Amino acid sequence: MPGPEQLIMNSILEYLAIRGFLALRMNSGAHAVAANGAHKRRFIRYGVSGMADILMLSKGRAIFIEVKAGSKQSASQQGFESIVKSEGCLYWLCRSIDDVESQLKKEGIL
Repeated sequence: MPGPEQLIMNSILEYLAIRGFLALRMNSGAHAVAANGAHKRRFIRYGVSGMADILMLSKGRAIFIEVKAGSKQSASQQGFESIVKSEGCLYWLCRSIDDVESQLKKEGIL
């Protein structure tokens, strides 16, 4: 069963889709795969450490949404936020659909 953060993220993605926004789940991590030979394994890494959970595009802007369910940002997430903001993109830390809707209104998107 999905955890609380996954449930919040899914509800945010559904909310954004219903509103007509392009929003994509951003995955990061590593996955073990078989290498040359049945007994060898190697890791495939994808994404960037600290990357936000959702990338939303609206009116020519990239908006990165980090979803949290009570926990704080990690150091790598704070670093990713700094990079995103230094590039002129938006970064929102959201714990609910209400947080997303509030940010959309604040930015004049809704």
